[in-house]
Amino acid sequence: MAVSLQQPELADALTSRGFRRLGGPWFVRLWRSLADVDDLAGHTVPDGYTIRHVRPEELVERVEVHRRCWAPARIKRMLSLPVTGDEAGSSYSVDKHRAVMATPVYRADLDLVAVAADGSFAAFGLGWLDASAGAVLFEPIGTVPEHAGRGLARAVCAEILRAARDHGATQAVVSPRGDDGYPLPRRLYEGLRMREVAQVVSFGTV
Repeated sequence: MAVSLQQPELADALTSRGFRRLGGPWFVRLWRSLADVDDLAGHTVPDGYTIRHVRPEELVERVEVHRRCWAPARIKRMLSLPVTGDEAGSSYSVDKHRAVMATPVYRADLDLVAVAADGSFAAFGLGWLDASAGAVLFEPIGTVPEHAGRGLARAVCAEILRAARDHGATQAVVSPRGDDGYPLPRRLYEGLRMREVAQVVSFGTV
């Protein structure tokens, strides 16, 4: 059961009923206001790349960049887990992305890619806008290994924030891992001036 440590009364109630905080990964909730986004101008697109939304005829390419960014073997490397070489490819597919696109809150203009000089997709990011709450959420974000380390993910996220603000968003939220086992996403979002507002841990019976 996921519990925010900013709700001590809930944690206390669970503890009194025999639940305990479990070990392992935990998550942090990061937030920022979009009232002033002038700071985002500092996250420029690297030379040789452009950022834009995905076009309808680029469905296969959009799926492929996701698959390359989140291949199981690469995930293991990022988590410092052993790679056997027998890992299957990503299960993400055209049908799965069509299902994503069919959800009521999907917006094509928040489905962004960083395009390299050769026309290939080097990074991607998807923003989810909750108009009723005036909030945008990032999920997922990824950079192809060959293009990593150039600030593409942060530039994509900055563009998502600007675009979401133009659509009425007043705040941004995201929940990366908070533990030291996988710190990169948190550093990425904190570099966009997102600050911690909650820690979310798991409770269960031992």
